[in-house]
Amino acid sequence: SGDQRPVYMQVNNDTDEMIDLPKTANWDTIGMYDVEVSLHKGVNTITFSDHDWYSPDLDRIEVIPYTISYEAEDSDNTLTGEARVTDSPTASGGKKVGYLNGGSSLTFNKIIAPMTGNYRVTVAYFSGDPRSFYVGANNGEEQFHDLPKTPDWDTVGTYDLTLPLTEGENTITFSDNNG
Repeated sequence: SGDQRPVYMQVNNDTDEMIDLPKTANWDTIGMYDVEVSLHKGVNTITFSDHDWYSPDLDRIEVIPYTISYEAEDSDNTLTGEARVTDSPTASGGKKVGYLNGGSSLTFNKIIAPMTGNYRVTVAYFSGDPRSFYVGANNGEEQFHDLPKTPDWDTVGTYDLTLPLTEGENTITFSDNNG
C-alpha cells in the first residue's frame, strides 16, 4: 500500500475489526503486519473488506498456530562441550547460553508442534562479531546460517529460519559443528 489505508478483518462470524496498516515504500513494495486472532478447531474463515473505502492490495496471509517462547537456559535443555549458562542483564530470562565452540551444542528439548510441517523459528541471539551456527530438528539434516552481528554482546538481535517439525514433541539443536 503506497498510501496508509485501513482494511477490515472478520474471523468466522465475529464482529469485523479495523486494521490500520502502515504504508509501504510504494505500491510495488510488500509489507507484513501481525494480527493475533482466535480460531476454533476445524475450518475457519477470514474475510477482508474495504467498508466502501480504499483498502491496501493483499498478497497472502500466514497463519501461525501460536507462539511459544523457549528459554535457552531452561533445565530441560541439553548442553554439551563448553556450552554454558551465563548471566545477562538484557536476555529475556536474565540468562543466556554461550560458548558454543569447539564442538559444543545447545539442544532445546520438548518443543511442541500441533501438526507436522515447516515452522518459522525466530532465534533471539547476541553476537558482537559476525558468527554462524548449524541448526537441526529431531537429529535431522543440519542447516548452516550466518548471523549478522549485533552492535555488541549485550544487544539482542533476531533471526528467522524455517525448520521441519513433527506433530508432538521435538528437539532443536544449535551447534558450531566444530567451528
